[in-house]
Amino acid sequence: MPYDDTKKLYGVCGISDPIKETLPDNIPFIVETVLLPFRGKIIYDGLFFTFNVSFGKNIRESVRVSYNEAKEKTGIIECLGVPPLPAKPPVKKAKTQMPAPIAVDTKGANVPKAMSARYMEVAEIIEDFCDEKLNEEYKDICLRALQKLCRKRPSPLQSGRLYTWASGIVYAIGANNFIFDRSQPLYMPAAEIAEWFGLAKSTAATKAAEVNKYLNLSYTNTEFLLQDIIDNNSMLWLLNLNDFILDIRKMPRDLQEEAFQKGLIPYIPADRAK
Repeated sequence: MPYDDTKKLYGVCGISDPIKETLPDNIPFIVETVLLPFRGKIIYDGLFFTFNVSFGKNIRESVRVSYNEAKEKTGIIECLGVPPLPAKPPVKKAKTQMPAPIAVDTKGANVPKAMSARYMEVAEIIEDFCDEKLNEEYKDICLRALQKLCRKRPSPLQSGRLYTWASGIVYAIGANNFIFDRSQPLYMPAAEIAEWFGLAKSTAATKAAEVNKYLNLSYTNTEFLLQDIIDNNSMLWLLNLNDFILDIRKMPRDLQEEAFQKGLIPYIPADRAK
């Protein structure tokens, strides 16, 4: 490329030997020579005068940018008197679009369209288990837990085996409702739950711990508790009133209504009794 503002690139051929064998290796460098046309090519007069000039990092970068700009705009001149062909712009690869997820009827369940198919697959397994081993209330709670997991962004259910997730949800909801306690109306050993899903007890327990973390399950979180557990869990009804711990069920209704409006209790006891 000539050292001027025209920024033209010339493709010069050696006369008898390649140019790279007769010039320094520390590119870029400044030379003076005469370009000549010869049989449709560009050659030089056989003499290269080099200048003892070194270039810093910024200058080398500037030369590189100028080279790329000239190559893109005008191309490389390979024959004197013949205008060069502009370099072809790089072809941009079209972005591969992922196919849109297919919506599946979720029977009224509140889940994103992208998770609808996954939800129905896991829900079918949970329903079969609850119909055989538990009851409708357990099934409703487990399906609500499944819906909430599907609504997470991103949803953890996007990967993993269907039966493992189903077992983890049932195991976690059951443990949160004392299903492993023999004194409960619905008692079931952990091994029996895992066996139904064809899993080891440790696998089901590990997935249940993951579900528990995602849903923040606890004995004071009534979102995924059986109604009987809520009714008989005295911890849900103990509130601090003026530095006194009192059972709100034994307090006047106006205080119960205020506590309910603030989300401190799951319902007003008198209304539940009716």
